[in-house]
Amino acid sequence: MTRILILAIVSLSCVAPAALADAPVAMYIFPAGGQRGTNVAFRVGGLYLHDECRFELTGAGIAAPAKINATETIWFEGPVIPLPDSQQAEDYPRDLAGTMTIAADAAPGIRTWRLWTDQGAAPSRSFIVGDLPEIVEHEIDGDPIPVRVELPVTINGRIFPREDVDLWTFEAKSGQTITCAALAARLGSPFDARLEVRDSRGMRLAESAESSPPGIDALVRFTAPADGTYSVRIHDQKFGGLQHYVYRLTLTAGPFADHVFPLGGRRGATTKFEISGSNLPEGASEISLPAEGTRLPLAASGLPGTSGRSLSLELDDLPERIEQEPNETAGDVPLFEAPVIVNGRISQPGDVDVFGIRGTKEAVLEFDIRAARFGSPLDSVLVLVDKNGKELARSDDANLSDSFLKFTFPEDGTYFVRVEERVASRGSLSHAYRLRIAPPAAPGFALQLPTDAVTVNRGGEAKLKIKVERSGSFAEPIQLEFEGLPPGIAVPNAVIPGNATEFDLTLKAEPTATIGARAAKFRGRATIAGQPA
Repeated sequence: MTRILILAIVSLSCVAPAALADAPVAMYIFPAGGQRGTNVAFRVGGLYLHDECRFELTGAGIAAPAKINATETIWFEGPVIPLPDSQQAEDYPRDLAGTMTIAADAAPGIRTWRLWTDQGAAPSRSFIVGDLPEIVEHEIDGDPIPVRVELPVTINGRIFPREDVDLWTFEAKSGQTITCAALAARLGSPFDARLEVRDSRGMRLAESAESSPPGIDALVRFTAPADGTYSVRIHDQKFGGLQHYVYRLTLTAGPFADHVFPLGGRRGATTKFEISGSNLPEGASEISLPAEGTRLPLAASGLPGTSGRSLSLELDDLPERIEQEPNETAGDVPLFEAPVIVNGRISQPGDVDVFGIRGTKEAVLEFDIRAARFGSPLDSVLVLVDKNGKELARSDDANLSDSFLKFTFPEDGTYFVRVEERVASRGSLSHAYRLRIAPPAAPGFALQLPTDAVTVNRGGEAKLKIKVERSGSFAEPIQLEFEGLPPGIAVPNAVIPGNATEFDLTLKAEPTATIGARAAKFRGRATIAGQPA
């Protein structure tokens, strides 16, 4: 069985000795996104960027400069820093500037950007391509001044200096439902957003809760009680702020998706998806899933109200089934044949989903709940019982808040799988999951790097800790191969030992190695069942 070929691309920089070099640090891009079909003037803030540095923004449909140049750095003094905060080390970034062009047909969603100098490379960060009109905050010092915007809009702003509050006003009609959604963490921003909506008299109508839909940092949704002017205030929960406290705030009376069900589908199939949120069309939305890949970003799926979101649908080759209620007891549960993926929801507190599965003596099946990793708030518990109700196996929190069981059936017969929420008081239509029931995966492996950029000093070395995910019974050594390593860079040991789940890859630079940066490809190869993988 030939599985799996893994390819990773890393920016490798060879630099002068550490005493003479400071590797660049990327702290933000502002604005952190742009609308399709527009030119975007942007600033990149960081440390040790010098008068210019190399810049790259990935993905088709965006023309970005290969270099960005130093510009005036915007600075506001802000309030006095209280003790002991004033005793904490704090670095202040310097700004470089450039202009990019986003094509009208560029795919919406998340892209990555990165930068490097002769002293090193900085790991990549996120940039969002959106559909809605966008504005960039005109930053001023002093008390917040209301700024009028027209819906729909995505606002690119910064909470700067400390204790800054941004105030945006807009017109709404009686009965209109308005969604206000802030995005920050996905951009690498430390901003912990809080939103408040007020009417023209200053009365607070709504505020963001502790939990928001997946992929959103803070969300407020309200229905306008009357025609008039409304405002949304945004600030940091702890009233912090600095140049890199960037955010994107979307205000819209149009479609906005909170959750989608099911969380995935079969490759190459046309599948109906139920979207929950605000101002969405009635009924299910039908999309054709790609024939390849493991995930489909929601922003690229064509589902309404998903542009700019970081959520994705899972793609698989197994038969797909949707749960049918009632299915709480063994007397009215569906019976499935493995392999299969069952899509379900813990739709209310106390809901329990039960499914029957045929087991064959000495056969091995894996039961894998896939929920939290796809943005579901479900904290699953997975239980396997026999036909008499005797518990045979239980799993909780095997992967994040997901559950996993591997079970060898003691005899032929019908067995029952129970899925529930760990916290009895929780449950809603957003508590979705995919229960993948299948034999153990074929022997194979996957490799994951901790970063996409590493700096190696001349005459020195750098280490990358590689994660090794082994599937099936694969336990063999893995040979690492490299393409595009800079001249003078060597890898003393490129063999991952058998059974290892982690490996420290060492990169060594000769004292005369060429200073510069380039992209390198890493491949893992092994022999599985006598065949190269």
